[in-house]
Amino acid sequence: MAAHIPQVEPPASLRDEILNAVAALDRPQKSVPSYRVHSPIVQGTVKNRSTPWLITLAAASLALGLLIASLFLQNRDLKLQIAQSVGNQEQLSNEIEKLNDALRVSKTEASLNNLRLAALRSELNLAYEVLIAWDQTRQSGILSTGTLPTNSPEQDYQLWIVDRDVPSPVSGGVFHVTSNQTVQVTFNPTHNIKNPVAFALSLERKGGVPTREGPIVVQHGL
Repeated sequence: MAAHIPQVEPPASLRDEILNAVAALDRPQKSVPSYRVHSPIVQGTVKNRSTPWLITLAAASLALGLLIASLFLQNRDLKLQIAQSVGNQEQLSNEIEKLNDALRVSKTEASLNNLRLAALRSELNLAYEVLIAWDQTRQSGILSTGTLPTNSPEQDYQLWIVDRDVPSPVSGGVFHVTSNQTVQVTFNPTHNIKNPVAFALSLERKGGVPTREGPIVVQHGL
């Protein structure tokens, strides 16, 4: 059958094309540059997610700075006020001390002006003597027996204060003398004394009496 198939001659150009293709395989190939495809950037559509946090942090830092500055100014003003207050307190303390000194002097002068001293003596026996210090402001006094004789257990010495505005002598209390030693007695009258003009000491019944009954032992101003 092969004898019956006719042979066909290839075209002359085919031989040249094959040779050129083989020669091309032997030559080094040029590198093909690679290109990176970038996505298109649309202006205004891309947002930075960290921007709000940065704004908040900046605002907080500013607020904290303002708070610290305000506290510093308040602290400075408070220190100034405290220093001024301490100075005022020292000045006030000095003024109070001066007033207290003046008040003490005034009280002393007033006490001396209201203090009355009296020496009660007996007209019959000059050896009998009683000293009295009377404070008109406090309405009290101190009696000191000098040379009074002892009294019997059934009797007491009773002090009388004569007030110009009171018709009867006012009782100043009773006391007892048991020895020849000096006795000091603090007394307070039964009524308020306004204008004392005389003092007297009488010997009365035990416990005293509302009005004088016994003899006057010593007196002053009667």
